[in-house]
Amino acid sequence: MKVAASQRFSPLGGLDERAAHSPSAFEVLENVTIDPATKGWSTKLGFEKFFPGSTLYAPFNSDTRILSMYEWSTHGGKVRFLLYEVDTGNGAELRYVKGNPGATETLQTGRHVPTPTEAGTQYIPFGRFLIIVNGHDRPKKFDGQRLTDLGWSTVPSAPRPWGVDTDNSKGPDEQNFAVTFGSDGLGLGFAKGGSVNRYRWKVAFISETGSVSPISAATANLKWTTEPSSTGGFYEQRRQCVYLENMPTGPDGTVGRILYRTKNLGDTDDLSEELFYYEQTIWNNNEKSAVSWVPDSRLGALAPDDGDSVPLPTRQPSGGVVHMQTLFLIGGPSDPTSLYYSSPLHPDAFPALNVFQVGHRRGGDIKAVVPYYNNVLVFREHSIEVVRGDPQSGFRITPFEEGIGCSSPSAIVTVPGVGVVFPASSGGIYAVSGGFDGGASLVTRRISDPILRSVRRWSLGAMARATATYSEKWREYHLYVPADGSEIPSLGHVLHLDAPGGPAWSTRVGWPVSVCLTDHQGDILFGHSVGNDGSGNFAAGIFVISRKRVGGWGSSGANAVEGDPPTSRFRTVFNDFGDPIRHKTVKYLYLECLALGSTSVQVSTHVGESSSAATTSKTVKLQRPEFPDEHVLGTTAVYGTTRWKRTPVMHLGFDIPDNGATVWAWSLETDKDFVLMGYTVELQVSDQRRRSGRGTA
Repeated sequence: MKVAASQRFSPLGGLDERAAHSPSAFEVLENVTIDPATKGWSTKLGFEKFFPGSTLYAPFNSDTRILSMYEWSTHGGKVRFLLYEVDTGNGAELRYVKGNPGATETLQTGRHVPTPTEAGTQYIPFGRFLIIVNGHDRPKKFDGQRLTDLGWSTVPSAPRPWGVDTDNSKGPDEQNFAVTFGSDGLGLGFAKGGSVNRYRWKVAFISETGSVSPISAATANLKWTTEPSSTGGFYEQRRQCVYLENMPTGPDGTVGRILYRTKNLGDTDDLSEELFYYEQTIWNNNEKSAVSWVPDSRLGALAPDDGDSVPLPTRQPSGGVVHMQTLFLIGGPSDPTSLYYSSPLHPDAFPALNVFQVGHRRGGDIKAVVPYYNNVLVFREHSIEVVRGDPQSGFRITPFEEGIGCSSPSAIVTVPGVGVVFPASSGGIYAVSGGFDGGASLVTRRISDPILRSVRRWSLGAMARATATYSEKWREYHLYVPADGSEIPSLGHVLHLDAPGGPAWSTRVGWPVSVCLTDHQGDILFGHSVGNDGSGNFAAGIFVISRKRVGGWGSSGANAVEGDPPTSRFRTVFNDFGDPIRHKTVKYLYLECLALGSTSVQVSTHVGESSSAATTSKTVKLQRPEFPDEHVLGTTAVYGTTRWKRTPVMHLGFDIPDNGATVWAWSLETDKDFVLMGYTVELQVSDQRRRSGRGTA
């Protein structure tokens, strides 16, 4: 006996590659997005040139693979820089894009080109500066106009004080700066005749960030005896000013020098009495001499200790983050298990003891540090640690998760409602959520179970090149990873937060993404993974993901022409319609979709869990069969008469050839606009049951 049945599948699920899946899910779901109006799966997707009106790909015509990319906002968002790196064959070039007139400016050449196991350049905004590190080159600061070195490379040298010419004998390397009687409150030394005076000085630089450099060694002793009052001469019983030569000058970015001095040490040689105090700031970086004149009574606070600021402890940091106004830096390839942190508000100043060493715990090298509420997540290759605390009470680091880590610093993204999302070094996509305050707990969960087969395709040895971003405009998390042995990203995973059944996955295939980011408008930009390869038909530079059905551009002579749009693919999971035993014969399939004009689609049906043995339907166009065809592009419209109509929802019907089986699926491929919101299946269920298992004989 046959029983007629009808089942509707709406809302639709996303990609689900598990054996136990939702009946409304898809086994293949490629190159789609969520339609904002209907919340259905839409193929209105593509990518366009960054400068759509430029000739060919200008200003990126000669660019090969884009290595890194970052959008930096400064001056309250009024000024924005789109920085990127490109491999020139002679090292990497760091540039930024100038929107008007559509050009680029080179900031640095000869930079390191990352290998497949290296993440490449990381960008860390800190106030009015952008800090740029890559694990090999000297770390830099960019202020919108120039690059300067981050931190201090050396300790300043000490100046040389000239001797005091107490009697105006004009000896070599002596200077008489006797202070007149009317200025008894100024100058150094005791005015009482016969008094012994002894002083020493130190110097430190001030950077454009307000950071103070390591303090210099002390000068040699300057010692003199105040001229007694015996002859009534002008130079008797006078305080003195001291001339200092060889004042050190700092590196680029130095805005001043601070002079520290002892109080008068008299005739004692006890070094324990040598406390240095602030005397004055010389607000330039060019004068080679100075005069010490501030009396002991007017000296300021104690000078910093030698360990309060040291030369940059890591010359090749591979990553970092700003948390609670403090810069954290990863030690880099030569010091991969150290995490250094600066003085608060001063990214160039690193105290000697501000370091965490995690090498005594299992977990591998530190690969990334990410802020999360009032914590810093420290991602190692096979573990996660957490930095808590603050600059006042001190920071501390504790283990959080063992066995799960991340080697992809450019692929760690905070997604609203999900947490800090990252690809694990061993495979899988995880999210950290929760917290430590108010009784909450920090938890890690795997969110990639529906795409487990795709995850197994990852090239784990090249995961350092994985890249990810989240766009609130699209409400999507994008992750692009090397797969199937590739050393550059070749497979995309997209988590759609607005899918009607809850967050759902799809894949991106054929997208030449090397690196990606989300700009201030919510648009997703990516750098081309190949670029100008010397062939006559190439694409290069930066592209924007849009809802236009165009697959980038291709070159035709001196012009760029629209490339073929990406092909979108749907294939449902094999459905037993709630009865895994009885045979079913599907009679009709109705796709609930938008009537988008005269473009045509065709479906294929699959039985018996065979995706290769397919039966193809006739081709139908996206017009409602019970109504006259809607006007489409190219149709003549009459002004004042022809009306613009909203796009109606239709149920596109397909007759399905008889082919009974216990499970059934359908698939569709198209490079045209198509929006799918659900589908209905009409079928007959028979008494015929699944055959018994095969014997072993």
